[in-house]
Amino acid sequence: MLFLISSLFNQIKSIQHGFFSKLREVNQEESSLPNRNTPSNIEKITKSFNCTNNVKFLRQIHSNKVIIVENPSQICSNIEADALVTRLPQVLLAIKTADCVPILFCDPENNIIGAAHAGWRGALAGIIENTIEQLMKLGAKHIHAVIGPCIRVQNYEVNQDFHQNAIKINLKSLNFFTDGHKKDHYQFDLPNYCSSILKESGVNVDDLEIDTYSNPQLFFSYRRAYHNTKSGHAVKYGNQVSAIIIAKAFNLHIGV
Repeated sequence: MLFLISSLFNQIKSIQHGFFSKLREVNQEESSLPNRNTPSNIEKITKSFNCTNNVKFLRQIHSNKVIIVENPSQICSNIEADALVTRLPQVLLAIKTADCVPILFCDPENNIIGAAHAGWRGALAGIIENTIEQLMKLGAKHIHAVIGPCIRVQNYEVNQDFHQNAIKINLKSLNFFTDGHKKDHYQFDLPNYCSSILKESGVNVDDLEIDTYSNPQLFFSYRRAYHNTKSGHAVKYGNQVSAIIIAKAFNLHIGV
């Protein structure tokens, strides 16, 4: 299991963060579907952060809805939303992705953190802007963000309907399409779209620039699983977990 960190966030000693690769063995089959709620996976996540089992997941729905975690006992797993923010210490904010863009946020001066799941629907609908807004409501002033492993433009080909719908939802997306490999298809640069929104909002951005699709040994990818699925069969795929916590103890277990 690989645990990736940002050099930008690693300088902030009161914040712990990480982007997990496949939670089980590195060479597992694409069809393996790890359950993020199983005790073994929760234990792996919390052990990496040297914290208790106070992990906050959401029921992600590709929305622009953001939840503020206001007390440590708050239950989030049944809440339909796609980002969490908090200023509480020892509360681990976690999101899951399998091509969508995971974004971790922090204000190191005010000890405020956030985690967002930005698929194309949520990104175009404003999940990033809404997360920043909620961080600022908590008192954040100098926000940093890290974009984790996600699908990159060279592997994200979409059809003309997608292209037209995206432009209708948010005209800003027009600048992030290029001609595709097939007629009437386009390549969509979702992570750079997300980065542009962050920078326009005055956020200091670090992008790990890692592609999930082209790294099957390390990362799950919904699109890769879809391409490898036989016609008529349901697509089975796993999820990476990205997480962040406010914690004074800085004792990460990093490695494969």
